[in-house]
Amino acid sequence: MTGNRGPDPTPADNPGPDPKPADDRGPDPTPPEDEIRWLIYLAIGLVAFLALVAWSGFHNAMGH
Repeated sequence: MTGNRGPDPTPADNPGPDPKPADDRGPDPTPPEDEIRWLIYLAIGLVAFLALVAWSGFHNAMGH
């Protein structure tokens, strides 16, 4: 007794592997917004450091 299984699947019904190439790198660990935020933090820190160095030099020039 063989049952009626229907037609054999055609390639359109079973496309097989994804035609798109797989991305081996995976997801981006840091979005661009985070990179820009860290650049801003770094710039603010650099400006604060230079201001402290300039303030220290100003006090030394005044004789303190």
